[in-house]
Amino acid sequence: MTLICRNAGLMALVALGFGCGPAVADVVRKQDLSGKEALGAAAVEPVDCTGQAKKFKPLAVDWEPDKRVELEASMKKGLVAVKYDCKSFEIIVECKLDGAYEYTGVSIREKVIKITDMDELSVNLPISSGSLGGEVRSGRTIDLALVMIGMKAAAVSKVNVADMSGCEDVTHFIRSAQLGAFSMATGSSGKVVAAAQLFGVGVGGKSASDHKALNRDGEIASCKKSDPDATAPPSQCRAPLKVELVPVMRTAIVASKGKKKPSPKVPPPENVCPKGYFNADGVCTKKQTVPHLCDAADEADCKAQCDRGHAGSCVNVGNLAYMKFKDAPSAFRAALPSWQKACEAQHVDGCFGVAQAHYAFAATEEGYDPDRMKKAIAGYSHACRLGSTNACLNGSVTYDDPGALQSFPRAAAFAARGCSLGGGTSCRLLAMAYFKGRGVKTDAARGARLLRRACLADTDGAYCVEYAETFAKGRAGLTVDAGAVAWGYERACGKDPGYACGEAGNYYKGQSDAVKAAGYYARGCKAGDEDACKAAKPE
Repeated sequence: MTLICRNAGLMALVALGFGCGPAVADVVRKQDLSGKEALGAAAVEPVDCTGQAKKFKPLAVDWEPDKRVELEASMKKGLVAVKYDCKSFEIIVECKLDGAYEYTGVSIREKVIKITDMDELSVNLPISSGSLGGEVRSGRTIDLALVMIGMKAAAVSKVNVADMSGCEDVTHFIRSAQLGAFSMATGSSGKVVAAAQLFGVGVGGKSASDHKALNRDGEIASCKKSDPDATAPPSQCRAPLKVELVPVMRTAIVASKGKKKPSPKVPPPENVCPKGYFNADGVCTKKQTVPHLCDAADEADCKAQCDRGHAGSCVNVGNLAYMKFKDAPSAFRAALPSWQKACEAQHVDGCFGVAQAHYAFAATEEGYDPDRMKKAIAGYSHACRLGSTNACLNGSVTYDDPGALQSFPRAAAFAARGCSLGGGTSCRLLAMAYFKGRGVKTDAARGARLLRRACLADTDGAYCVEYAETFAKGRAGLTVDAGAVAWGYERACGKDPGYACGEAGNYYKGQSDAVKAAGYYARGCKAGDEDACKAAKPE
């Protein structure tokens, strides 16, 4: 069987020799959400984060040192399963999940967060809010300097632990972790402080009348030596700053109802804060007076917050402007100024939008405008370095286009970075490059590993089916491997029973394995796939 492109937007890459994949102007994935919760102060209403199927990105800077060490060690061994309830974080070592993390450097970013009241403390640093509450109640602030230089990410989109032993207490798995250095100290309300100043508090026995050191890990000088293209972080700049927690699944997956082609606009930045809180450049707060991320549908507030300098709101202003026009060139022209403003503030989605706009402008009746295409490539490169998997993917596809600036080595380089950041489609593109020797030296074994990583990141099972078929037919010179075939089909069926279980049933039927075929057909039928039902009960 050949891989079926079940999304019309995926047809663009077929002509490029890569098979199914997204059109360049399509957005691949949204950015993810963040974390929550509370302490025990009577004046603060606790924030409930239990029972919610949401992704969280809690800060890890207030954890005990041994917890951060345990996290670093666990991420070297494989995908990390955890129990998280906003007040506590526990790694469940008994739960063995399939997946691995890869490090990717990004352009260095510094940020200083100032927590000024108990509400902000309870939500942003919930684990240590009890011990730090006295400082905040006394009128002090909690000042936190973050220096991010890279991340470790796993190309795993979802995990179902319904039938897995040792995973009974698991609530989430860690998909990624931001790495770098941090320094946390008490501060004074209204006093502006730079990251370097906070890293100097308490060093060499020095102290300051307006700051008291609380917690730190890493050295800012080491971070400044980081290279976005490095394969590992500097020795003194690899502390976990923030982790991305994705809820595990415990229920059966229903059949997909078909997929819509994504709109070629930039994904709106999502509010990473609990209900009732605003995202004010990394701090969850109830203060509406500070510049904050607007509701993506509230045009008036988005414009107001963008004018006040909130980059994420500028991204939303651009999106709203884009949606007012039906033809792409006009839409992108309307959105570009706001996306440029966001990009100037180094907002990754804004930079991706700028690149998208230049790509749209590059297309002419005669072909591509080379100057516009160069701007698009430069934009994709910048956003990719900031950590945008979408930009890495689109840069790869653009360089593979024979009508544009074709360069197979550069296409492979973009795909490699996107794959390291956890982009499943980039992993697949890179796998195809290694299978065919396009821009890289032919390496079927490496291509197979990359296709496996793409399968783990895949949301609808198509790449997992492709992985199974690759080993079933011995493509690219690989040896037929029944175990790899079974692994691919099982994961495909778990991602989209209505599509992939039927494909698995067809394969095993062709292998004259009636028992396995019947089992997969039954799973597909239970999920609502009519073809699987017919196959399970032939007339």
